[in-house]
Amino acid sequence: MRHSISVVVLNWNRQDLLDRCLQSLLSTTGEFEKCIVIDNNSSDGSVDIIRKWASVDDRIEPFLAPENRGADWINDALRMVESDLVFILANDKELMPGWREYVDAVFSAFPELGQLALHAPAPLDDEVWVTKPATYAYQNGEGLYLAHGNTGMSSIIRRDILKRENIYFENIPGNSTVKLPNDSKLSEQIKSSGYFSAWSSRYYSINVGHTLQEFERDWEYYHANYEQKYWLKLEGLKKRIDEHKRTPKPNRQSRIFGWVGQPESYGGAEESKARCWSTFGDGSLDLETLDFVYALCRLIKPHNVGVVRAGPGSVAVAAGRALQDNGFGQAVCYETEALMLERLQSRILEHSLSGHVRCASHELIENYDLLILSGYIPEELFSIEREFVLEAVARSRMLLIDASQSASSMFSAMPASDGWSTVSFPVPRSIRLMMRSL
Repeated sequence: MRHSISVVVLNWNRQDLLDRCLQSLLSTTGEFEKCIVIDNNSSDGSVDIIRKWASVDDRIEPFLAPENRGADWINDALRMVESDLVFILANDKELMPGWREYVDAVFSAFPELGQLALHAPAPLDDEVWVTKPATYAYQNGEGLYLAHGNTGMSSIIRRDILKRENIYFENIPGNSTVKLPNDSKLSEQIKSSGYFSAWSSRYYSINVGHTLQEFERDWEYYHANYEQKYWLKLEGLKKRIDEHKRTPKPNRQSRIFGWVGQPESYGGAEESKARCWSTFGDGSLDLETLDFVYALCRLIKPHNVGVVRAGPGSVAVAAGRALQDNGFGQAVCYETEALMLERLQSRILEHSLSGHVRCASHELIENYDLLILSGYIPEELFSIEREFVLEAVARSRMLLIDASQSASSMFSAMPASDGWSTVSFPVPRSIRLMMRSL
């Protein structure tokens, strides 16, 4: 389902970031009804930037406020929009390709989603921030992270909630010229209306204003900004910068495929090491495990590989590439959700793996040298797939299980008398390798 969307940008005295923000909006999507840019009586060249982009696209509408009232002006701007969704955008965000498609998909998949931030819970490697507590959720072919707290003002919100619940944007109380939106209250109001707030499955917007490079470029601005954040203050920011410098920055490019991931958020909390691993944000296994799948298939030279809940296709590509490089072998991918099956088939064709990978629904083969159980099994499909999966397991001599997913409960109590030996890997998704002789 396509949702109409309007954008409201909030700005005060950061013309360089505002310029990048508006450029990223126009370069990543042409599908928005209007973009109202609120300027809080800036003293730099922000107004010139706004007028420049308004001359490029007449959907960009300047809102030149006579005084700095911060987020208060958002309420006035909202009276000027009629779209399904409203994107409240701070001037330090730089949008990434794919955000518009993800927004449509996830708001359709989750009717109870009220507010979505275009960031994952775990920050990018150049971002001075912490992992936000969240719980992964999957529904109708899409994934996101349910926010335990607030998601920040920069978020996409169903406009009918704002209108029906009379939700009002306001600032954190204080007398400083730096006006900070009251993020917590906004998310609390949305949750109290019966909806939930969420983080995206991956980053679709770069937090330029959270990067070390930006802090160093304009330290005077951020000094004043963080002094207004009573829960953190300037000392808290300095501690985060020190921690950021000590945090490992792993290579997030797959050695096998060349794909580049983002920090893993699954199972993460503020002090979590989950971000040491990498994800593609598509619900598949993390990058390191996908490289392991490839290496495992190259090592054991399987004739038959089964992939249950093949999802978006990353696991199928990892196994298929290995079989292709081995020069023999066939992978059968089982996927029952129509949307996910379509993505899987497209991925197989994209990587020219039709000779070694095929799709099926419930077609068991005689035996499996390796059976991979990957991806989340929704509750409504669990009972349907259970017997099929157990029969496939009975025909397998090696299992690779994403033990964080619901499928793992079927194997958690497998008796040793069945001949299974197990190796568990302490990764965010708790990967388990099980072997036996047949």
